[in-house]
Amino acid sequence: MACLLRFAPPVWLQTLSWTLSSVVLAISFAWGPVLLEVLQSLVLLLHIRPFDTGDKVVFRGDPMHVVQIRMLNTVFHNAFNEEVYIRNAVIYAEAGGLINLRRSGPASVAVELLLPANSVTWGRIKDLTSFARIHTTTRPQAWHEGVTCGILPSLQGQAGVIVAMEVLPSVVAVRWRVSARHQLSKLHAAQVRADATRFLAELLEESKRLGVEWPACSAAPPGEVRVE
Repeated sequence: MACLLRFAPPVWLQTLSWTLSSVVLAISFAWGPVLLEVLQSLVLLLHIRPFDTGDKVVFRGDPMHVVQIRMLNTVFHNAFNEEVYIRNAVIYAEAGGLINLRRSGPASVAVELLLPANSVTWGRIKDLTSFARIHTTTRPQAWHEGVTCGILPSLQGQAGVIVAMEVLPSVVAVRWRVSARHQLSKLHAAQVRADATRFLAELLEESKRLGVEWPACSAAPPGEVRVE
């Protein structure tokens, strides 16, 4: 007759086993978030590598300067020269929203003119477009070749209508935009804006030469510059 043997550990061994299991479980819960943060930091610093020390970046809309990169956090100086500490896990979670200005490509610039509707003709738009292209072509140190010129929705308070450049009686003004690429990146935003402002001034002078006249009582500025 077969004899079935059963091992029954002593009570003290069962108690020790339960205690160790509880300790292991507690440690896993306590160290899990820390290990995850370390892993995310390693992926950010060794694989993604979104910045180096000395880079200028924009994070959550705030321009900052990278001062020191640490294992779990990075030290920045903000626009007020305040020292800011951001955990690398936070940067990892929002890495898609971080802009490295030093690694960015050429800055995109939009120069817009607000042309009075009664001064807009196809001939003037064509001449302004030609002037804009000549301006960028003859200044290769500042601009890439090739600009895009186009009409945006006209203005009548908050809205307006323009159909095939036929100015309707209710239209107050027409917004004409020149889109160009600068040779510099947004890291040199001051120089880019200075060149774009000069571009705008010359476009305004050319518009006046072509016979465009702005009402003296007009509250809206005749043009603006956007660096994108």
